[in-house]
Amino acid sequence: MENNFYNENNPYKAPEPQETPHEDFFRQESYYEKNPLPRNMNNPYEEPKFAEFVPQELETTGAKKRYSGAVAVTFMSVVIVGLFVFLFAFLYNTDSFASVYDEPEETISELEDETGGDTTDVVPTVPDEDDETPQLQQPDPEAVSDNHEIESASKPSSPNLHINADGTYTSEGVYEVVVPSVVSIRATLNKEGTTISAGSGIILSNDGYIVTNEHVISGAFTMKATTFDGDEYDLVLVGKDTRSDLAVLKMDTDRKDFKSAVIGNSDELVIGERVYAIGNSGGIFSNTFTGGYVSGLNRTLKLTQSSIEMNYIQTDATINPGNSGGPLVNEYAQVIGINNFKYFGKNAECENMTFAISINEAVPIINDIIKTGYVTGRPRIGITYTAVSPDVAKRKGLVAGLYIAEVAPECDISNCDLIPGDVITKINGKEVYSSATVLDSIKNNRPGDKATAEVYRKDEEGNASYHTITFRLEELKE
Repeated sequence: MENNFYNENNPYKAPEPQETPHEDFFRQESYYEKNPLPRNMNNPYEEPKFAEFVPQELETTGAKKRYSGAVAVTFMSVVIVGLFVFLFAFLYNTDSFASVYDEPEETISELEDETGGDTTDVVPTVPDEDDETPQLQQPDPEAVSDNHEIESASKPSSPNLHINADGTYTSEGVYEVVVPSVVSIRATLNKEGTTISAGSGIILSNDGYIVTNEHVISGAFTMKATTFDGDEYDLVLVGKDTRSDLAVLKMDTDRKDFKSAVIGNSDELVIGERVYAIGNSGGIFSNTFTGGYVSGLNRTLKLTQSSIEMNYIQTDATINPGNSGGPLVNEYAQVIGINNFKYFGKNAECENMTFAISINEAVPIINDIIKTGYVTGRPRIGITYTAVSPDVAKRKGLVAGLYIAEVAPECDISNCDLIPGDVITKINGKEVYSSATVLDSIKNNRPGDKATAEVYRKDEEGNASYHTITFRLEELKE
């Protein structure tokens, strides 16, 4: 196919191809660099010129005469036809030429003959069904107020107004179903009620058990929950888990009619699925409702060195401070996540990247806390230490590892040859120099399992030695 791009030498011919078509463009200063905003957006190429059309008069005298004769013949024909039509109408007195102003007078005269001249109760004739003339629709007298004020109308009511044909809820329906199961949480620092944090929570049972994020109530002296209808209750700590950032609370009341949330299955989520968040945004605006989509699944993240890796749902539903601990729900009004944090990026360059702990990851932890007050099955070594990384050790001339400060007497490791000042350099064959590396070294162990550790010791005379100890792991209860 021929290339018809404009060519200044020949507007109908394509420019000849060049060996380096973009070389000059990158070498020279571009048009937009020479013309910064506000730019002159006129075409930098010269517009093609078109010939102007000048009407010409007819030059032949004979043509003028032929044109005048045709006009005269046409005029005479029109006059003759008009006279013929007029005579026909006059002779036969047809009604088709009657004036429209005469018809009402004839109609009124006929009505006067039939009613004796009284036309007060005469009803206008209803137009025939075949009459296509548009008729003005008269307003309902009852719908117009006497003082002509504008009045608002209510929405149509229907029991299934907020339920879609496929069984999902509309956004309004999701809010109506879920909001009774959401509370606003306020944590205070002292008896004076100084607020240290605010967040959200999800009611798990009709007797008032609540799940939230651990960081919402961390360091709290007292805690209170406010339900969607404004009732406030003191909260009692059932148990918390800093590693997963989850905590279970109980409303201090004998009520047993709270509406518990419906727990869904986060493994059934798909990217692009519609989700909603409800929470105490900003710690001020309770029961704020936002919506978005599932942006990512199976985001395995570790928030701090002491945290465990958790499975997160990424969404663009707006989550702000105060939303922490609130529900992320699907279109079936089921809780499929616990809102946890908002990702900003290193320099606050990211937007609408929020994360919720997947509910399938959270449920076993929640159940353990409700039953025992802690998460079962986690191993404990039983030492207090100061971690020295390889970089710090190199700068300070130290040995990288865990510098022992204290050994728990109730743990089996206290029966080993270990004293404060010793340095554990390896556990189960893995180098340890931080909380993260310690957790990684025993992540495949259960309470009661045997573990080994390599210990570095320097005596009073400065002699260094290594020895290996073996101990039983205890269960972590926190």
